[in-house]
Amino acid sequence: MPVACLASVAMLATVGVSAMTANAADVTFTFDGDGLTFTTASYGGDAKESDTFTIKDGQNGQKNGKLDAGEIAAATNALKEKNVFTGWYTVPDYGVADTAVQPGVTENTTVHAHWSEDQYTVSFEADWTVDQKNPVKLASKDGVLDRVASWQVPTDNSKTDHHMLSGWASKRTGAAVDPTADLSQVISYGTGNNTIQLQATWVDSVAVTFSTEDKWNESERHVELNGKQENVVVETEKGKPFTATVPSAAFVYNDGKIVTASKFVTDETKKTVFDASKIVTEDQTWFASTPTTESYNVTFTTGAEEDGYSKAPETQLVETGETASKPADPTLKDTDAAKYEFAGWYTNDDKPYDFSDPVTGPVELTAYFVVTEMKVTFDPNYTTAKKIEQWYGDGDVFQAPKVTRDGYNFVGWSAPADGTKLTLTSKPANLPTGALTYLVSAGTEDGTLTQTVRSEYTADWVKDKDVEEKLKDLEAKVDVPGDADKYTEASFKQYQSDWQDYLAKKAELAKNGYTVAEHTELVQMLNGIQAKLVQVANVTLYRLYNPNDGDHYYTPRQPEAEYLRSVGWIQEKAEYKVVAADAAFGANVYSVYNPNTGEHLLTDSKIEAAALERRGWNWDNNKEAVFKAPQGATKAVYRVYNPNTNGPAHHYAGLAETSILVGKGWQWDNNANAMFYFG
Repeated sequence: MPVACLASVAMLATVGVSAMTANAADVTFTFDGDGLTFTTASYGGDAKESDTFTIKDGQNGQKNGKLDAGEIAAATNALKEKNVFTGWYTVPDYGVADTAVQPGVTENTTVHAHWSEDQYTVSFEADWTVDQKNPVKLASKDGVLDRVASWQVPTDNSKTDHHMLSGWASKRTGAAVDPTADLSQVISYGTGNNTIQLQATWVDSVAVTFSTEDKWNESERHVELNGKQENVVVETEKGKPFTATVPSAAFVYNDGKIVTASKFVTDETKKTVFDASKIVTEDQTWFASTPTTESYNVTFTTGAEEDGYSKAPETQLVETGETASKPADPTLKDTDAAKYEFAGWYTNDDKPYDFSDPVTGPVELTAYFVVTEMKVTFDPNYTTAKKIEQWYGDGDVFQAPKVTRDGYNFVGWSAPADGTKLTLTSKPANLPTGALTYLVSAGTEDGTLTQTVRSEYTADWVKDKDVEEKLKDLEAKVDVPGDADKYTEASFKQYQSDWQDYLAKKAELAKNGYTVAEHTELVQMLNGIQAKLVQVANVTLYRLYNPNDGDHYYTPRQPEAEYLRSVGWIQEKAEYKVVAADAAFGANVYSVYNPNTGEHLLTDSKIEAAALERRGWNWDNNKEAVFKAPQGATKAVYRVYNPNTNGPAHHYAGLAETSILVGKGWQWDNNANAMFYFG
């Protein structure tokens, strides 16, 4: 996926949320064997005792350092011909319970070889099917015999064969034996064949099946047992009362209503009701009975714990008409860029939830947080100057620091080239979607203006001789009154008034000849009044759809749109308007093309476009903007992508349309913030 933008405060607070990948785990082997050598598959040769060897993540096809059965191929005796390798253990000591290494290790582990002159073989025998009968090899050292690990003991393989494993006994003595205990007392000794033979003991059993079949055949619901739409089969001893746990049963309706079942019955007559205290003598099947209580799930969602969110509260099953219990407030850890405060539980339609309201349907609640303080970094942008960090709280006046530099004139503070920013609003931020919002006043000393505050600013400088040229360039950007049709009437009228103030200020300063500082003051004044101009979006942006590969394409060129229609593309709505690439103002929008998939991607970031170029994409329009997003535009455009496709996967639309796509499995770009603002 191409990166939508570089890290803003919003991204810093949520980085890693969409990436749930666990850290890789290496497995370290310590070769302990007193004169043994160890032949390893990954080591590529022999290792001596006390050597260490680590399987790195991904090495030789291993994932997360996973130790498979064949990873350590063999242990061989280099000096003592009679010694026999029996297996790997997590401790060097012999006879310690549950220390045999089970294949499939995914954690950092030190393993030790166990060996002895004599080998002891534990065999398991059964008169019916169990899950394994592989013999287990044990070693003995200083009279201490290793133990069978619990994972090496066979278990009952079937719940319906009328045999239930009850334990193990020694074939030699007939006595009951715990296979994981010390088995030295039940060894059958023989030349080169020291064996421990264990025989499975069993009792007659019956299978009790709790079925998810809906005996009443109502199409608008299904039966769930223990929260799953799967039958529950329980094996219990024949001739004794049912001793296992009876599963919970519920009827789940298509509208989300959950109705708990009162009991289990044998058939539609409902006359025979399951009673766990009764003797069980034969296989049985039971069905959930007539429902009695209507309930709904109330679920709570926060962000991922690894991103600093506290664990989400447990789902509540609430009877119809009753109220949900308000859980303890969740928390979100502060970062080095922002501080947070819980703002309440919100419903899917972004409304605060009232826990005094009775539950009448499924309720999905999301934790909302607000930023109580944010850090803004100012970079003076020259070698000897250090970055300046300032924190702002809700309602604080945004005041940038003053900086100086020998031989240069300060022009102003600009945001990073990628355009990352925080969107300012008084509405609480839905952080699980990655959107941070914050309200800060900016512009004048009394805080009467509100503007978008970004997480980082860089000082712009010009050499003294360049200020006059910059002033001339700015003055030429707008023709008064000739450019009136390029801007909204109100903003151009305001500009005309501001322009007269600017001319008056310029004339006043010119009386005694301009100084460099006065030139800079005029540049800043002109920048300020031009930034308030609202452009008229006069270029239609055509939206077309390729039915063959699902690609969406946007173009301001009508001939291009007509050509694409002629070769099979479908023109969809043209709901946005932009301005031409050569317009005086507006944000540049670039287009890059993937020659392997046919996809075109729009971005206002040259950094993102350049990154894609390094991955094999091509620039459209000779690296020039294809159009500009109008200054002052208000229609928010979001970018989403389909992670399940390899090729055309991006789409640009308003919040309503993109939200529907996200609900169908698409994912947000730019942390669910608007990518562009069009007219």
